[in-house]
Amino acid sequence: MSSENKPDKTYPAREVVLPDHEVVIRGLSVEEWDPLSGKCSPGIFQRPDTSVTRIDTVGLETAIQLVKADVEKPERPELNVSGVGAINVGKIKEIGQQPVPAKPAPELHHFQVWEEPTKKNAHHAEVVAYQEAAYINPRKKVALSYSKQLSKAVHIYSVDSLGRITGDSPPTEGDERF
Repeated sequence: MSSENKPDKTYPAREVVLPDHEVVIRGLSVEEWDPLSGKCSPGIFQRPDTSVTRIDTVGLETAIQLVKADVEKPERPELNVSGVGAINVGKIKEIGQQPVPAKPAPELHHFQVWEEPTKKNAHHAEVVAYQEAAYINPRKKVALSYSKQLSKAVHIYSVDSLGRITGDSPPTEGDERF
């Protein structure tokens, strides 16, 4: 087993790494993106283990339904999914390898995307940032500079309350994902 496929020490159950060609989506609430400008919050990937859903095996429309069922709660309308951001796993890793200035030395984030099925969503995965290329020592927080780069690279699809796609906004920077 290569170091890329070893589970990390915090989550020993993590055994399956998603291949670079796979595309994942992250659900977005109205607080996380502006449908008029098509831009999302620079902090949408700042959590150290950001939940995403794999779309390659089920398709975008089914994945959106899975995200809505997983996230939305009648008592918490602020969590309602009004959009999803799609991004390629390889692009996530590539962004992490772009050094950003930090003191005392430039910083890198080693991103890995792990399959993490849940009871509600068998296609659930998590984007995890590590301090080291061996995918050990998960970061407590993703630097805002990296989260901002990831948020600019997502292809956003706006969705209605039933989960139907009503529009889309391509990434703000050049991206060869689709």
